[in-house]
Amino acid sequence: MSEYRVTTPATGFTGVSAGVNFTNGVAEPVTDGPALSYFRAAGYGVEEIEPPETASATEPNDPPPADPPKPTDKPTTPTKTGGKPDKEPTR
Repeated sequence: MSEYRVTTPATGFTGVSAGVNFTNGVAEPVTDGPALSYFRAAGYGVEEIEPPETASATEPNDPPPADPPKPTDKPTTPTKTGGKPDKEPTR
């Protein structure tokens, strides 16, 4: 279904005309066929507008999702404070 932007001949009109709400002289989107016929005949500006695109889950410029972390084969060893592995002092 096509959508239209309708502008009033009276600049800045806010109110209802032919059952359509106008704010500052503009109503959109308008899809009512009989109202559109009236607006065209009465000298209103009527222009077709593109419906807004729905955002996809992944936009084309988004980086691909990161791979989940892989489990390691090595067991973890406890560490002392400071994050360094326990080691025997070398002499």
